[in-house]
Amino acid sequence: MTRNNNLDKSWLLGNFGNRLFYYENIDSTMAEAKRILRKDQLSEGTILLSKKQTGGKGRRGREWVSEKGGIWVSYITVPNITRDAYPLYSLMSAVCINKCLKEFSVMSDIKWPNDIFYKNKKMAGIAIDLITLKKDYLIIGIGLNVYNETIDIATSVSQQNSEVDINKLFEKLIYYIDEYKNILHQDRNKILDLWRQNNNILGKEVKVIPASGEKPYYAKALDINPLGALIIKKDKEVKEVVAADVSLRLV
Repeated sequence: MTRNNNLDKSWLLGNFGNRLFYYENIDSTMAEAKRILRKDQLSEGTILLSKKQTGGKGRRGREWVSEKGGIWVSYITVPNITRDAYPLYSLMSAVCINKCLKEFSVMSDIKWPNDIFYKNKKMAGIAIDLITLKKDYLIIGIGLNVYNETIDIATSVSQQNSEVDINKLFEKLIYYIDEYKNILHQDRNKILDLWRQNNNILGKEVKVIPASGEKPYYAKALDINPLGALIIKKDKEVKEVVAADVSLRLV
């Protein structure tokens, strides 16, 4: 495989055609997707990709540093499941990234609900926004560290595979999102099982940090339910938590 650490606009547009919006520099692909959606409907499977983002955001609006060398992309989909199951698109996206990375000899695990980690360092994150116009749209935002510099608590694809072609990596990532969203629509249990097979928390002690500001506590991660909520056990109490209510840290 020929190494290419730069996104190639001509190659990408040649391979993805009209479904791809390509930018050299933008505040964030998710913000741009919202702007375009509100002006004019975007079709299912539209992709927005930028070499650099100046205002990238992760889950809960946290800043995501998005310098050149990474994959900063938003994928538009019209959900084909009930609203209460929309969080499954988040788990599905994590499964896609994990599957894609393995094809490039890059090892990773999924931390609930959708962060991609390697040896307790974050490699990729996912944020999903719902936009309701005449129908619902989900914007799946993905930030994947590839050749960009990372902070100490993060890692990148190139630290495991220094020869990876970033364009081929992006192409394969979109291939899996295209494929696995259809699997999600047909049989969500397949996605849930793939998530279970590739996670790094089930059966382990985790620190649960409530979004409400309540005191953090420790619990054992047992499983995920059919809608992607995490089932935990604290002392003798078993309960379910959703990503909007808590954050997790590995112990």
